[in-house]
Amino acid sequence: MAVKVGKFLEKMAKKVGQDTTAEVFKPLLELDADIPDEIAALMDTNLLTVEAAKSNSEVNKALRQSILGVADSKMDDILKEIKVIPGDDFLKEKNTYEKLNMLSKMIYNAGQKKAAIDNQAGVHETLKKEKQAFEEKEKEFQKQFAEYQRQLKSAQELQEAKEKDYNSKLENNSINYDLYKKLLGKKFDLPEKMDVDLKVQTALLSINNELEKRGLSIKRGDGRELGLFDKDGKPGYSEDHNLLKLDSFIDGVLAQNNLLKINDGGNGQNQNQNQNQNGATFIPSNGGNGNAAIVADIDAQLAEFSKM
Repeated sequence: MAVKVGKFLEKMAKKVGQDTTAEVFKPLLELDADIPDEIAALMDTNLLTVEAAKSNSEVNKALRQSILGVADSKMDDILKEIKVIPGDDFLKEKNTYEKLNMLSKMIYNAGQKKAAIDNQAGVHETLKKEKQAFEEKEKEFQKQFAEYQRQLKSAQELQEAKEKDYNSKLENNSINYDLYKKLLGKKFDLPEKMDVDLKVQTALLSINNELEKRGLSIKRGDGRELGLFDKDGKPGYSEDHNLLKLDSFIDGVLAQNNLLKINDGGNGQNQNQNQNQNGATFIPSNGGNGNAAIVADIDAQLAEFSKM
Protein backbone atom coordinates (compact mmCIF):
# COMPACT_ATOMS: atom_id res chain seq x y z
CA MET A 1 0.00 0.00 0.00
CA ALA A 2 1.00 3.61 -0.53
CA VAL A 3 -0.19 7.14 0.21
CA LYS A 4 -0.28 9.97 -2.31
CA VAL A 5 2.27 12.77 -1.86
CA GLY A 6 -0.52 15.38 -1.93
CA LYS A 7 -2.45 13.68 0.87
CA PHE A 8 0.71 13.26 2.93
CA LEU A 9 1.67 16.95 2.55
CA GLU A 10 -1.86 17.96 3.53
CA LYS A 11 -1.60 15.88 6.71
CA MET A 12 1.81 17.35 7.57
CA ALA A 13 0.56 20.92 6.94
CA LYS A 14 -2.44 20.43 9.23
CA LYS A 15 -0.12 18.98 11.83
CA VAL A 16 1.76 22.31 12.06
CA GLY A 17 -1.43 24.38 11.94
CA GLN A 18 -1.39 25.47 8.29
CA ASP A 19 -4.56 26.27 6.33
CA THR A 20 -4.57 23.71 3.52
CA THR A 21 -7.39 25.53 1.70
CA ALA A 22 -5.00 28.37 0.77
CA GLU A 23 -4.15 28.75 -2.89
CA VAL A 24 -0.49 27.94 -2.27
CA PHE A 25 -1.42 24.39 -1.29
CA LYS A 26 -3.58 23.55 -4.32
CA PRO A 27 -0.74 22.42 -6.63
CA LEU A 28 0.90 20.57 -3.74
CA LEU A 29 -2.25 18.65 -2.80
CA GLU A 30 -2.63 17.50 -6.39
CA LEU A 31 0.74 15.72 -6.47
CA ASP A 32 -0.06 12.14 -7.43
CA ALA A 33 3.21 10.34 -6.71
CA ASP A 34 3.16 7.52 -4.14
CA ILE A 35 4.96 7.24 -0.81
CA PRO A 36 5.14 3.74 0.71
CA ASP A 37 2.96 3.48 3.83
CA GLU A 38 5.84 2.40 6.04
CA ILE A 39 7.91 5.47 5.07
CA ALA A 40 4.96 7.86 5.49
CA ALA A 41 4.15 6.35 8.89
CA LEU A 42 7.78 6.60 10.00
CA MET A 43 7.98 10.28 8.98
CA ASP A 44 4.63 11.10 10.58
CA THR A 45 5.45 9.52 13.93
CA ASN A 46 8.98 10.90 14.16
CA LEU A 47 8.34 14.51 13.05
CA LEU A 48 6.87 16.30 16.08
CA THR A 49 5.82 19.88 16.69
CA VAL A 50 7.11 21.59 19.83
CA GLU A 51 3.74 21.12 21.55
CA ALA A 52 3.61 17.45 20.57
CA ALA A 53 7.17 16.93 21.77
CA LYS A 54 6.32 18.44 25.16
CA SER A 55 3.58 15.86 25.69
CA ASN A 56 5.35 12.96 24.02
CA SER A 57 6.19 10.28 26.58
CA GLU A 58 9.28 9.10 24.71
CA VAL A 59 10.70 12.64 24.46
CA ASN A 60 10.03 13.33 28.14
CA LYS A 61 11.53 10.00 29.06
CA ALA A 62 14.68 10.80 27.09
CA LEU A 63 14.97 14.24 28.70
CA ARG A 64 14.60 12.81 32.16
CA GLN A 65 17.17 10.13 31.47
CA SER A 66 19.69 12.59 29.99
CA ILE A 67 19.34 15.36 32.57
CA LEU A 68 17.57 14.18 35.70
CA GLY A 69 19.21 10.79 35.33
CA VAL A 70 22.58 12.45 35.92
CA ALA A 71 21.22 14.02 39.10
CA ASP A 72 19.93 10.67 40.37
CA SER A 73 23.28 9.06 39.63
CA LYS A 74 25.10 11.77 41.59
CA MET A 75 22.79 11.24 44.56
CA ASP A 76 23.55 7.52 44.52
CA ASP A 77 27.27 8.33 44.56
CA ILE A 78 26.81 10.63 47.56
CA LEU A 79 24.88 7.96 49.50
CA LYS A 80 27.63 5.43 48.85
CA GLU A 81 30.25 7.93 49.92
CA ILE A 82 28.57 8.72 53.24
CA LYS A 83 27.74 5.01 53.65
CA VAL A 84 24.00 5.50 54.02
CA ILE A 85 21.49 2.93 52.82
CA PRO A 86 18.37 4.79 51.62
CA GLY A 87 14.92 3.65 52.65
CA ASP A 88 12.12 2.46 50.39
CA ASP A 89 10.55 5.93 50.36
CA PHE A 90 13.69 7.34 48.72
CA LEU A 91 14.07 4.44 46.28
CA LYS A 92 10.43 4.66 45.16
CA GLU A 93 10.39 8.46 44.86
CA LYS A 94 10.33 9.57 41.16
CA ASN A 95 10.50 13.33 41.68
CA THR A 96 14.18 14.38 41.56
CA TYR A 97 13.51 17.63 43.42
CA GLU A 98 11.85 15.76 46.27
CA LYS A 99 14.74 13.28 46.33
CA LEU A 100 17.12 16.21 46.77
CA ASN A 101 15.26 17.25 49.90
CA MET A 102 15.28 13.68 51.17
CA LEU A 103 19.02 13.39 50.43
CA SER A 104 19.69 16.58 52.33
CA LYS A 105 17.88 15.19 55.38
CA MET A 106 19.76 11.89 55.12
CA ILE A 107 23.07 13.74 54.96
CA TYR A 108 22.08 15.78 57.99
CA ASN A 109 20.93 12.72 59.95
CA ALA A 110 24.07 10.80 59.00
CA GLY A 111 26.15 13.72 60.19
CA GLN A 112 24.27 13.95 63.45
CA LYS A 113 24.65 10.24 64.05
CA LYS A 114 28.35 10.32 63.26
CA ALA A 115 28.75 13.42 65.43
CA ALA A 116 27.24 11.59 68.40
CA ILE A 117 29.63 8.71 67.91
CA ASP A 118 32.63 10.96 67.38
CA ASN A 119 31.65 13.06 70.36
CA GLN A 120 32.08 10.10 72.57
CA ALA A 121 35.44 9.43 70.94
CA GLY A 122 36.52 13.05 71.28
CA VAL A 123 36.83 13.79 67.58
CA HIS A 124 34.67 16.92 67.26
CA GLU A 125 37.15 18.67 64.97
CA THR A 126 37.13 15.76 62.53
CA LEU A 127 33.32 15.83 62.45
CA LYS A 128 33.35 19.55 61.71
CA LYS A 129 35.69 19.13 58.76
CA GLU A 130 33.75 16.24 57.33
CA LYS A 131 30.49 18.16 57.64
CA GLN A 132 32.02 21.09 55.79
CA ALA A 133 33.18 18.72 53.06
CA PHE A 134 29.65 17.34 52.71
CA GLU A 135 28.23 20.86 52.46
CA GLU A 136 30.69 21.78 49.71
CA LYS A 137 29.79 18.67 47.73
CA GLU A 138 26.09 19.43 48.08
CA LYS A 139 26.62 23.00 46.84
CA GLU A 140 28.54 21.70 43.84
CA PHE A 141 25.76 19.26 43.04
CA GLN A 142 23.15 22.02 43.23
CA LYS A 143 25.29 24.12 40.91
CA GLN A 144 25.55 21.29 38.37
CA PHE A 145 21.82 20.64 38.53
CA ALA A 146 21.08 24.34 37.85
CA GLU A 147 23.37 24.16 34.80
CA TYR A 148 21.45 21.14 33.48
CA GLN A 149 18.21 23.09 33.83
CA ARG A 150 19.71 26.05 31.98
CA GLN A 151 20.85 23.80 29.10
CA LEU A 152 17.39 22.24 28.83
CA LYS A 153 15.72 25.66 28.70
CA SER A 154 18.16 26.86 26.03
CA ALA A 155 17.48 23.77 23.91
CA GLN A 156 13.72 24.34 24.15
CA GLU A 157 14.05 28.03 23.22
CA LEU A 158 16.23 27.12 20.23
CA GLN A 159 13.67 24.60 19.01
CA GLU A 160 10.84 27.13 19.38
CA ALA A 161 12.87 29.74 17.46
CA LYS A 162 13.50 27.28 14.62
CA GLU A 163 9.80 26.44 14.40
CA LYS A 164 8.88 30.14 14.38
CA ASP A 165 11.42 30.83 11.63
CA TYR A 166 10.09 27.89 9.58
CA ASN A 167 6.49 29.09 9.88
CA SER A 168 7.55 32.64 8.96
CA LYS A 169 9.35 31.43 5.83
CA LEU A 170 6.36 29.26 4.88
CA GLU A 171 4.01 32.26 5.21
CA ASN A 172 6.34 34.51 3.19
CA ASN A 173 6.53 31.90 0.43
CA SER A 174 2.74 31.68 0.40
CA ILE A 175 2.38 35.47 0.10
CA ASN A 176 5.02 35.67 -2.63
CA TYR A 177 3.29 32.88 -4.53
CA ASP A 178 -0.11 34.66 -4.46
CA LEU A 179 1.46 38.00 -5.40
CA TYR A 180 3.33 36.33 -8.26
CA LYS A 181 0.04 34.91 -9.57
CA LYS A 182 -1.55 38.37 -9.41
CA LEU A 183 1.25 39.86 -11.49
CA LEU A 184 1.14 37.03 -14.03
CA GLY A 185 -2.37 38.24 -14.92
CA LYS A 186 -1.18 41.78 -15.70
CA LYS A 187 -0.66 43.04 -19.24
CA PHE A 188 2.75 44.70 -19.00
CA ASP A 189 3.94 47.48 -21.27
CA LEU A 190 7.17 45.58 -21.90
CA PRO A 191 8.64 43.83 -24.97
CA GLU A 192 6.55 40.82 -26.01
CA LYS A 193 9.65 38.59 -26.30
CA MET A 194 10.78 39.46 -22.76
CA ASP A 195 10.74 36.44 -20.43
CA VAL A 196 7.51 36.33 -18.37
CA ASP A 197 9.37 35.71 -15.14
CA LEU A 198 11.65 38.69 -15.81
CA LYS A 199 8.58 40.86 -16.40
CA VAL A 200 7.13 39.85 -13.05
CA GLN A 201 10.47 40.36 -11.27
CA THR A 202 10.70 43.86 -12.80
CA ALA A 203 7.20 44.63 -11.53
CA LEU A 204 8.05 43.24 -8.07
CA LEU A 205 11.12 45.48 -7.87
CA SER A 206 8.99 48.58 -8.48
CA ILE A 207 6.35 47.43 -5.97
CA ASN A 208 8.90 46.62 -3.24
CA ASN A 209 10.63 49.99 -3.72
CA GLU A 210 7.31 51.78 -3.25
CA LEU A 211 6.43 49.64 -0.20
CA GLU A 212 9.79 50.46 1.43
CA LYS A 213 9.39 54.16 0.69
CA ARG A 214 5.96 54.24 2.33
CA GLY A 215 6.84 51.96 5.25
CA LEU A 216 4.28 49.34 4.20
CA SER A 217 4.31 45.59 3.71
CA ILE A 218 2.04 42.98 2.14
CA LYS A 219 0.58 40.56 4.66
CA ARG A 220 -2.54 38.44 5.17
CA GLY A 221 -5.50 39.85 7.03
CA ASP A 222 -7.81 38.04 9.45
CA GLY A 223 -9.59 36.45 6.50
CA ARG A 224 -6.25 35.29 4.99
CA GLU A 225 -6.64 37.80 2.14
CA LEU A 226 -3.63 39.85 1.03
CA GLY A 227 -3.56 43.50 2.09
CA LEU A 228 -1.32 46.47 2.86
CA PHE A 229 -0.19 47.01 6.46
CA ASP A 230 2.05 49.53 8.23
CA LYS A 231 4.95 48.75 10.56
CA ASP A 232 2.55 48.42 13.52
CA GLY A 233 0.51 45.78 11.71
CA LYS A 234 -2.42 48.12 11.06
CA PRO A 235 -4.12 48.48 7.63
CA GLY A 236 -2.37 50.99 5.37
CA TYR A 237 -4.04 54.32 4.59
CA SER A 238 -3.29 57.07 2.09
CA GLU A 239 -2.44 60.60 3.20
CA ASP A 240 -6.11 61.60 2.85
CA HIS A 241 -7.09 58.68 5.16
CA ASN A 242 -8.48 56.36 2.50
CA LEU A 243 -7.91 52.65 3.01
CA LEU A 244 -5.34 51.40 0.51
CA LYS A 245 -6.46 48.46 -1.60
CA LEU A 246 -3.76 46.10 -2.75
CA ASP A 247 -4.89 45.77 -6.37
CA SER A 248 -5.24 49.55 -6.78
CA PHE A 249 -1.87 50.09 -5.17
CA ILE A 250 -0.18 47.58 -7.51
CA ASP A 251 -1.79 49.05 -10.62
CA GLY A 252 -0.83 52.55 -9.50
CA VAL A 253 2.82 51.63 -8.94
CA LEU A 254 3.06 49.78 -12.26
CA ALA A 255 1.42 52.67 -14.14
CA GLN A 256 3.70 55.30 -12.57
CA ASN A 257 6.69 53.22 -13.59
CA ASN A 258 5.37 52.85 -17.17
CA LEU A 259 5.01 49.09 -16.76
CA LEU A 260 1.25 48.67 -17.14
CA LYS A 261 -0.44 48.52 -20.56
CA ILE A 262 -3.94 50.02 -20.25
CA ASN A 263 -5.17 49.94 -23.89
CA ASP A 264 -3.91 49.70 -27.43
CA GLY A 265 -4.64 53.41 -28.13
CA GLY A 266 -6.06 52.97 -31.67
CA ASN A 267 -6.92 55.66 -34.26
CA GLY A 268 -3.41 57.07 -34.00
CA GLN A 269 -4.07 58.39 -30.51
CA ASN A 270 -0.96 59.64 -28.69
CA GLN A 271 0.24 56.92 -26.30
CA ASN A 272 2.33 59.27 -24.13
CA GLN A 273 1.30 59.31 -20.48
CA ASN A 274 0.09 62.59 -18.94
CA GLN A 275 0.89 63.99 -15.52
CA ASN A 276 -1.76 65.70 -13.37
CA GLN A 277 -0.96 68.59 -11.06
CA ASN A 278 -0.28 66.22 -8.15
CA GLY A 279 2.38 64.33 -10.15
CA ALA A 280 0.27 61.16 -10.60
CA THR A 281 0.54 59.34 -13.92
CA PHE A 282 -2.60 58.81 -16.00
CA ILE A 283 -3.01 56.90 -19.27
CA PRO A 284 -5.68 58.34 -21.66
CA SER A 285 -8.83 56.20 -21.69
CA ASN A 286 -11.04 57.99 -24.23
CA GLY A 287 -11.05 56.77 -27.84
CA GLY A 288 -9.04 53.77 -29.12
CA ASN A 289 -10.00 50.14 -29.30
CA GLY A 290 -9.48 49.27 -25.60
CA ASN A 291 -12.23 48.09 -23.28
CA ALA A 292 -13.75 51.35 -22.01
CA ALA A 293 -15.04 49.85 -18.75
CA ILE A 294 -11.63 48.43 -17.80
CA VAL A 295 -9.88 51.66 -18.74
CA ALA A 296 -12.32 53.73 -16.68
CA ASP A 297 -11.86 51.46 -13.67
CA ILE A 298 -8.06 51.68 -13.82
CA ASP A 299 -8.25 55.47 -14.31
CA ALA A 300 -10.25 55.61 -11.08
CA GLN A 301 -7.66 53.42 -9.31
CA LEU A 302 -4.83 55.64 -10.52
CA ALA A 303 -6.70 58.75 -9.36
CA GLU A 304 -6.98 57.16 -5.91
CA PHE A 305 -3.29 56.22 -6.00
CA SER A 306 -2.36 59.83 -6.77
CA LYS A 307 -3.83 60.93 -3.43
CA MET A 308 -1.45 58.72 -1.39
